[in-house]
Amino acid sequence: MKTLKFEFRKLFKSKALYVCSALSIIFTLLSVYIKSQSDNPVNTFSAEDSLMSAFDNGMIPILISIFIPLFVCEDNNLGTLKNIYAKGFSRTKLWISKYIVSFVAFTIFSCLAFATSYISAGHYFGHTDEVSKYFNYSISGQILLMIAYHAMYFMIATLVGKAGVAIAINMIGLSVVTLTFSAVDALQDFVDIDFSKYLLDNVWTYVSHVDVYVDVYADDRPSFQFVLVISLVYTVLSFVSSIIVNSRKQL
Repeated sequence: MKTLKFEFRKLFKSKALYVCSALSIIFTLLSVYIKSQSDNPVNTFSAEDSLMSAFDNGMIPILISIFIPLFVCEDNNLGTLKNIYAKGFSRTKLWISKYIVSFVAFTIFSCLAFATSYISAGHYFGHTDEVSKYFNYSISGQILLMIAYHAMYFMIATLVGKAGVAIAINMIGLSVVTLTFSAVDALQDFVDIDFSKYLLDNVWTYVSHVDVYVDVYADDRPSFQFVLVISLVYTVLSFVSSIIVNSRKQL
């Protein structure tokens, strides 16, 4: 509990928290406004529909790819990590506290994006009682994938230990990996495996733009079951990897 309070104090003193929170609201307002000014506005669009794109509207994947390394690597960057351990803070408890607190920050950004998207879209487009029957599955799928993103970004920050390097890997390195596997898929005449289908970025691209069905991987889009499995795999692997790296990392 002492370690958790310590990390929460750092979180709420962090300028990055308030900057990212403000940006999530600003990006969402801009996205909804631009949509409302479209030459061909979607007549059936509503506040409820805007929730489907709330994560993207608020640029949440980008914001957490920057915030998590800044928060997780802060002690290491400032050279205060040894002093923190010297005060009696456990390495494992400190890691767990950082994981929990960074997840709380991610939740704050997400809630702000969802609330802003719903309210602003309601102003421009109004509300509806009719939503897709897959609406709940689609939103749940996005939340699961964002949890996986959080775990992966946290693992990278723990592994690298330097905020700048971790941010570069999150924003550039992972895109390179996605492009590489997409290129490998071009060799399907020789290897009948669609590797890119299992990449988190590609699954996110589908889920954030189309309904998530509750059946097999149909119509070239992932089902909720597929999204659930992929999210769990990335989350568990990232979580376990972070624990191993943290326990063996030299100060």
